[in-house]
Amino acid sequence: MFYFPETPAAARPSSSGTGARQTSALAGSSIAGVAAASCGNDLTNAARTYIVPISAILQKPDLRPLSYDGALELFSRPLMQQYRGNWSFGPEQLGADGVAYSLQFDRYQDALHVWRYPDLTRHVTFLAEALDLTIEQEMRGEAQYLQRHGAARARLKSIVEGPDPALDRIIRSVRESRGTISGKLRAEYPMLERAEIADDVVRAIREEFPWTAIDEG
Repeated sequence: MFYFPETPAAARPSSSGTGARQTSALAGSSIAGVAAASCGNDLTNAARTYIVPISAILQKPDLRPLSYDGALELFSRPLMQQYRGNWSFGPEQLGADGVAYSLQFDRYQDALHVWRYPDLTRHVTFLAEALDLTIEQEMRGEAQYLQRHGAARARLKSIVEGPDPALDRIIRSVRESRGTISGKLRAEYPMLERAEIADDVVRAIREEFPWTAIDEG
């Protein structure tokens, strides 16, 4: 379960970033906290615990209607504007919690509601949409790729002998070369100089992967 700190000290920034960026950290950790809480609180119960690789979706700048940075600014921008005359950076100090900070802010009591009762409605909506895209697009696409890759590797094992990393290298090279065996690959694996083996290798990879531009990283 994600915990929102009620003590101002927990929100003190260090001297390494701007005020707006530091304040965004609370909103960012809030998004991550909602994701963790949605998977269940009992991390020892494997049946209820799931790890969803959402980072790839969050890094896409064309998310609509909000990007990740846009979601953070829903929280940080109004807050920084409201208190723009009440904060500044000064000499670095060591807080009671042992965290060094340089932000000087004289309206902690007035702004305490921000940490105690944040309105994360749009953040939760953003997270739900990102999770949907992750499951329906990213994870589905990755699962399909892994199935095809595994099938291609199994077929190559019936044609040539070699460890899995070598077969993976051949698969990737042939895909990147749009269905051809490069001179570099032939130099690495001399058995590919034999036309019948090279043809069988390319055919196996082509049949497992619809021939489109490679889009996996």
